[in-house]
Amino acid sequence: MRHGVYARYLLVIEAGELVWIQTRIVRVSCASCGSTHALLPADLVAYCQYSLDVLVFLYSQLLHAGASVPQVARDNGLSVWSVYLVRRRYELFRAHAGLLLFELGYQPDDHRRFQ
Repeated sequence: MRHGVYARYLLVIEAGELVWIQTRIVRVSCASCGSTHALLPADLVAYCQYSLDVLVFLYSQLLHAGASVPQVARDNGLSVWSVYLVRRRYELFRAHAGLLLFELGYQPDDHRRFQ
């Protein structure tokens, strides 16, 4: 059952530019557990003010283009600290994904590739 709505600021890509928008998030009450939960659209990442598109865009600049954190921050009008946090989020995801793949039986020739 619908419990309420709240506003959330989100950094998105619009017309090739990073822009802040305000979006509405619906909360629902769960009959099973008795608590409330936010229904996030597919492009929102839990506990993150950057949309999934923005995260992938920044990851691609950091990882594939080989840009430095200060350069990515300067080029996109972001603080250096926030780009470091984005990079840290990626490193944590990569570590968790590697562990999950390892537990599922995927073992690369060089086990350090998952680190």
